[in-house]
Amino acid sequence: MGVTAETIGRKAIKAADVVVNIGILLFLLLLMAFSGYALWDSKQLYGSADAAKYEIYKPGTEEEGKSFGELQALNPEVFSWLTVYGTHIDYPVAQAKDNQKYVNTDALGKYSLTGAIFLDSKNNKDYSDFNSILYGHHMEKNAMFGELGAFSKKSFFDSHPYGNLYYGGKDHGLEFF
Repeated sequence: MGVTAETIGRKAIKAADVVVNIGILLFLLLLMAFSGYALWDSKQLYGSADAAKYEIYKPGTEEEGKSFGELQALNPEVFSWLTVYGTHIDYPVAQAKDNQKYVNTDALGKYSLTGAIFLDSKNNKDYSDFNSILYGHHMEKNAMFGELGAFSKKSFFDSHPYGNLYYGGKDHGLEFF
């Protein structure tokens, strides 16, 4: 029995099958690794935007953690705190010389894709302007201003009519209309 062209052809096909199978396996492993990284990265991103990250600095909670003054020492551009009762909107407010800084800088003054809630650079810090504009990212999972869309539903709007704006060392009640 000699080696025939048919035998050589079958061996070549088996070798090609093995190479294709290994290629597909490697592709699937890379896809799984990338998917795992994407999930981890999303979790990190939303974790950095979570209001709980700042609650230890919230005015009025000095007994439980750090103080608002300590947050201001870390970032002197933080001057205010916005709370919308019954929602996840509960964040410090900063203001810079321009409106670009806090798009990618958090309230602690560190680089963050989630940014911070910030007052328009042209507004007065005592909110004495006719209109004071606050900016922040509209994110999924109710992070930052992600919950604002819910106010378009009358039932949600009617059940969340109040909030608080802390600045100048005092609480200032908010009523939404």
